[in-house]
Amino acid sequence: MEDNSPKIVIICGPTGIGKTSMTIELFSKFPSIVVSADSMQVYKLMDIGTAKPSLQENKKAFHHLTDICFPNDDFNAGKFVEKADALIQKAHSKGKISIIAGGTGLYIKALTEGIFRSKPADKKIIESLYEKEKIHGKGHLKKLLSIHDPEAGLKIHENDIFRLARALECFFSTGQKISQLRKEDNYKKYQVLKIGLYMERSLLYKRIESRVDQMMEDGFLEEVKKLRNLGYSPELKSMNSLGYKHMNLFIDKELSFDEAVELMKRDTRRYAKRQLTWFRRDNEINWLLPNENKKAEELIKNFISS
Repeated sequence: MEDNSPKIVIICGPTGIGKTSMTIELFSKFPSIVVSADSMQVYKLMDIGTAKPSLQENKKAFHHLTDICFPNDDFNAGKFVEKADALIQKAHSKGKISIIAGGTGLYIKALTEGIFRSKPADKKIIESLYEKEKIHGKGHLKKLLSIHDPEAGLKIHENDIFRLARALECFFSTGQKISQLRKEDNYKKYQVLKIGLYMERSLLYKRIESRVDQMMEDGFLEEVKKLRNLGYSPELKSMNSLGYKHMNLFIDKELSFDEAVELMKRDTRRYAKRQLTWFRRDNEINWLLPNENKKAEELIKNFISS
């Protein structure tokens, strides 16, 4: 039987490797939309430090799911999947494929395999839920779960504090109801082609260092100062991210400027290494060099016609 589920193309790889350039080139070759799978590019006002597509690049290929919330807003994999699903279905109804481009492996895996727990439950949230049950009395967590996830609330007894707390923690951590989580082996709502970009590590590290220098020339420090002046705390999750954390340390006089920049380069190299380790575990990825656009084009042609 013919599979009429939407076809999506993943363009993934470490930071600074050239995903945006290849994505724009491929967008011009196929009826498609581009969806950003970057956990930092969702934030407005955070442009230079997130290496967000420029105005010119967005004119060539508009990247959906960039600039959709503010730095103090909570955004997570569950919300990403919800918004990406809607865009993919709309594109599919118009006969278009969706190109999902980005380096946030958690978002990509959540989209293609379903929401999953990539790390243990947040102990602080669990402990705070136990405390609420003590303060408000027996049945409080049951009532709370019935509000956030009615289906799970019906199935878990009010005396089962452990499962109630885990279900609530799942919702608060991922934005996804535990009752809606599906087993990975049953989660195949899309036909997926995965393309990963790689290059010799020493070359990638040089690119990263040059990119950091360019960010500084482009006014990254001023961008962070502006965010601080607007009232965005350095304690925010977004302001504690790669690059922003380092500039905040300089602003707060915990590091010299040169120290902050060098630390940013080091931590970006380490982040790229972790990204590669994450993606290398996926045997479905077709690995290409950043300049192998023709090979990527052929892979997509074959994928669409299959």
